[in-house]
Amino acid sequence: MKLKTFLILLAFGIIGTGVIFFSHSNADNSSTSPYSPCYKDGVYHGKSRSIYIYENFWGKVQLTIKHGMITNVDFLIIDQDKNEVFSDTYERHYAGNNHYIHQCRNEWNGIQTYPQWLLDKQNIADIDAITGATWSFNIFKDSVAIALREAKDNPKN
Repeated sequence: MKLKTFLILLAFGIIGTGVIFFSHSNADNSSTSPYSPCYKDGVYHGKSRSIYIYENFWGKVQLTIKHGMITNVDFLIIDQDKNEVFSDTYERHYAGNNHYIHQCRNEWNGIQTYPQWLLDKQNIADIDAITGATWSFNIFKDSVAIALREAKDNPKN
């Protein structure tokens, strides 16, 4: 009976150690990890419509890299049909449609928020979309990815 109890405790100890190990190893994959991407210093641009190929809105991002880190992010979305930057006044195009007005406000919040989050996290994979601002997030994410392709410190790229 004592042997059976010992084996059960031993099994729980091994499983518990494994859980601690995996938990710790996942923490090492954060953006502060020494394995985070390194980027070449410079100013890089990305432009994308993301998955919205039937809409004439383009995201444009400008990233500044210093000492391998992202130090500045400028992001905007341009309505090419209207030749207008999507801003806090864009909702005027939907006067009387409260649903679209609310959506414009959510997207404007995303456009303003995502650049700071990228500065904080240093890795686009560590950023999640704001509820109601997925459109601007997808455009931001893909525009950033294009800019970072140029900036990767990898002679093969």
